[in-house]
Amino acid sequence: MPGPKEMKMYIDLLKQYVNIGQVYYVDEGQMALLAGIQQSQGLVVLSGTGSGIFWVDGDKIIHTGGWGSLLGDEGSGYYIGRKGLKAAIKYYEEAGPFTILYELVMIEWKLNSLLDIIEKVYGSNSPRFKE
Repeated sequence: MPGPKEMKMYIDLLKQYVNIGQVYYVDEGQMALLAGIQQSQGLVVLSGTGSGIFWVDGDKIIHTGGWGSLLGDEGSGYYIGRKGLKAAIKYYEEAGPFTILYELVMIEWKLNSLLDIIEKVYGSNSPRFKE
């Protein structure tokens, strides 16, 4: 999720190679919508690492989601994956129903015990494990 500092860095880098007059910031939802239908009205739903819904109607723009994993990216791949791991843990702890996700996690990550998931998750290089 680039902020103002990152955007300035990108623009400054781009200016080294391209003659730029004026820069307009357009978020990923607007860009996807406008590139996809080439209209100024419509709806796009993004669900990848993050998530967001964008509605554009002329000059009116409504955006929900896209707050990042700490503040809320419900529906994102990260959110869904985390919920799946939590469901597997609940089953392991006998605090939730059986889920095939338990078996899939054990097989995919070649775990001897679900306790080994701690090293897989917290030992990764991803900054998200700090949440």
